[in-house]
Amino acid sequence: MNRNPLPEDENWESDAVWKLLDEAPPVSAGPRFADNVMRAIRLDEPPAPWWKRWALPASIGGLVAATAAIVLTVQAFVAHAPAAKSGPVAGNPPAATESFDAVQDITDSEVLVAAADHLDRYSDTELVSLISF
Repeated sequence: MNRNPLPEDENWESDAVWKLLDEAPPVSAGPRFADNVMRAIRLDEPPAPWWKRWALPASIGGLVAATAAIVLTVQAFVAHAPAAKSGPVAGNPPAATESFDAVQDITDSEVLVAAADHLDRYSDTELVSLISF
C-alpha cells in the first residue's frame, strides 16, 4: 500500500497537543517518588471477583426476605387465631412472642456472621450498630 506523506501543516509534530506540551514547564519526580509508587502498589488490592460482589448483597437480601416472610406468617397466625370462649383461661403462654423472639435471635446472629465474614465492607459505626441491637 502506497501512501502519500502528509502535508506539513497536518504533520503530527504540528499537532495542537504537541504545541501545548512544548509550552508546558518540565516536571521532575520528587525524591520519594519511587517509595510512594511502591507503597501505592502494595496497598492496592485487586478488585473482588464479580461473583463475590453479588454474593453478599444477595445473601443479605435473602435474609431480609426470609425474615419478612416469617414475621408476616407469624402475624397472620396471630390475627386469625380462634377467639377464646367466655370463661377463665388458665395456663396459655404467649407462644407467638416466644417464637418471634427465637426467630429474631437467629436472624441477628446470621447478620453478625455475615458481617464478620466481610468486616472490611462495614464502617466502624455500622459494626457498632450491628453489635448493639
